[in-house]
Amino acid sequence: MTLKTADLKHLKPLHVATPYVDDPATLNRMWDEDGYLFFQDVFDKDAIGEVTQTYVNALVELGMVDAGETKPVWNGASTANFPFKVEQIEKSRIWERFVKDASVQGLAARLFQGDTYWLPMTEYRVTPPEPPKEGDALLFRHQDAFMNRGIPFRVFWTPVSELDADTGGLVVAEGWHKRGFVHDPNDLPYYGIAAGTIPDDDWRRSDYHPGDVLVFNVMTPHSGTSNASNTFRCSMDLRVMKASDPRPIIGEVFSVGPDSVTLRDDAGVTTTLAATQDSLIRGGNRMKISSLAALQAELPVGMRVVVSHADGVIVCVRPER
Repeated sequence: MTLKTADLKHLKPLHVATPYVDDPATLNRMWDEDGYLFFQDVFDKDAIGEVTQTYVNALVELGMVDAGETKPVWNGASTANFPFKVEQIEKSRIWERFVKDASVQGLAARLFQGDTYWLPMTEYRVTPPEPPKEGDALLFRHQDAFMNRGIPFRVFWTPVSELDADTGGLVVAEGWHKRGFVHDPNDLPYYGIAAGTIPDDDWRRSDYHPGDVLVFNVMTPHSGTSNASNTFRCSMDLRVMKASDPRPIIGEVFSVGPDSVTLRDDAGVTTTLAATQDSLIRGGNRMKISSLAALQAELPVGMRVVVSHADGVIVCVRPER
């Protein structure tokens, strides 16, 4: 079975964790059982409002939203060539200011019971409107751990605009974080989770509002959905980890050999790591490369990357953005 656009409004809602924000025992139980925590109206309005306006300003500049708007309301301009990445938002680095807000820092500290580290792997999502889908309404079912192995983060998925069933948003497969990887190994190069692998009744969604956040496990299957509204769907994926956990190397590719990569981190320290057939190497197109022979082409010198490693061997190397 596949979920159609009309089916989304009938999915069961997410469990709400907001009443237990200061109850670590209950939050831990919900996290273990569900694989996510959904908090409503926990972020400062001015902080998330600045993010929303950054998105709207970029869409105005692209000619998709009328000047003066404070919401991403589509003006009817053609979206045929709408970019996968909106560079105006990418260059703003708005996430860096947002995560410094006390409401964001405070929630993260509660969940991790200590200091946190925000990875520079933020995804700015902008999905244009389109007609309702008669086919599959889920855009890409996946588990973040599958393509980010060895990086122990949690995802803070943050709605930047109002998202109902028509606008879409995130759907998650409740409890499926305990079932291991369910990706299709034959679905090259994307390795997505095949439609029907997870029963329709196990997917969950809610209406989302700026100020909410859905925190989920890297093993939790999830997907964005089609957008059958008259507004752009805007959200932001933040990745955060416990400050005391082993951090990946973050920096630039310094040189590449036939079976090794040398990195220079932001402190100027260089590290050479072996690349093996078991290493997950994600190239410039963000997908897994087919062989070590493609290393030099896919990891150009100067490319910014995030690299997990163990015993001198790459576990995963991926573009920073």
